[in-house]
Amino acid sequence: MDLPMLAPGYMRVNGKWERNDSTLPYRGMAAGGRYTTVDDMLKFVHVLQSGKLISKAMLKMAMQPFFHDAPSGYGYGLGFEIYGDKQLTSFGHEGGADGMNGELRVFQKLNRVIVVLSNLDPPAAHRLVDYYSLRMPAA
Repeated sequence: MDLPMLAPGYMRVNGKWERNDSTLPYRGMAAGGRYTTVDDMLKFVHVLQSGKLISKAMLKMAMQPFFHDAPSGYGYGLGFEIYGDKQLTSFGHEGGADGMNGELRVFQKLNRVIVVLSNLDPPAAHRLVDYYSLRMPAA
């Protein structure tokens, strides 16, 4: 499938970067077979927070950590990963496969969203999200 402006993915094989074309499915599917843009991800966050996709009460429930690792500040809600505490609490999700990965983090109290899309092996996107979120102003 030829999509304009689609960045090819690169995976590390025996210490060298190779395109991941041979690992891609025939059409989009979960676990690395989808494609998106930063704008698409921001639209998703806005619709999610508006109460149009799911109710605001359901979103609040989805952001409650059912699994929680207190020392790391990490928890897992209903489909969302929950990070941090106090002002820097965020929710989102990450995922990827060979030669592609992405992460979305929403800091509701700060009215900020971080979206990183990468055409490299995981954890490239996660490293950038952590780098920025650890330096983000708390107010």
